[in-house]
Amino acid sequence: MELRKHKLTLLIAAFALAVAFAPRPAAAVDGTAAIAPTYYEQLVAGGSLADLESRQGGLPEALHVVDAAGGLDFRMLETTGGEATWEVNLEVAERNHERVDAVYDLVLALPLPSEADGRAAFEASQWGITPREGAKGASVAFIYGGEKVTLKRNVALERTWLPLLVGALDGLPDISDTGYVYTLWDAVLRYDPGYGDRLQGLATFRFQTGAEVMAPDPDDERNAAFVITWIPTLDPSVPPFTIRLDLRPPPEQ
Repeated sequence: MELRKHKLTLLIAAFALAVAFAPRPAAAVDGTAAIAPTYYEQLVAGGSLADLESRQGGLPEALHVVDAAGGLDFRMLETTGGEATWEVNLEVAERNHERVDAVYDLVLALPLPSEADGRAAFEASQWGITPREGAKGASVAFIYGGEKVTLKRNVALERTWLPLLVGALDGLPDISDTGYVYTLWDAVLRYDPGYGDRLQGLATFRFQTGAEVMAPDPDDERNAAFVITWIPTLDPSVPPFTIRLDLRPPPEQ
């Protein structure tokens, strides 16, 4: 127990969205060098990941949140027959790769329009949040372990984990009065040392709503997306490493 407490004091923010391979060894946007220990490496502190695992498992009730360069924006593309088509673009600047040999559940908490009772009020026009490829000039594919990554909505995780996180200390902001609700999108990945140690994220998601729906307010600091890098085998007292992507004003049409 004392060993675990000691390791938990070594928390640092050194990881970002584990979805796209970028081979350049340049310094990360938060100042960490490519050889700097990552969040979970610091937790392990040269020992074994098994030291932090739990036989009982469970869902964490707190997150270790850091800000990251990048963000997200909502753009209304068109309105037709009382319905609006929207596009969400997400971007995470290049940062360090997690280098602990483990299976990760990469979870994106994305705010999307909701009904008054808190249920999601949108219709997805694609089955997942997909890599952005070849658009906007310099976009590249999301790569993790040589595979393109698509995040799929996980309603079961929304029902079990969101009630623990929303409004909790070190959890997710309560946005129930904004007309938006968090949705959870995830992909299960395993660290692959053969694909470098630098990561970057670019993604696009399109959906439809009623034409009366407004974009979230970029001046409300609660409006953000959160990328959670969760190792499910860890003791739930270990806060998963999480990056916050602030909402940016919609780009000019």
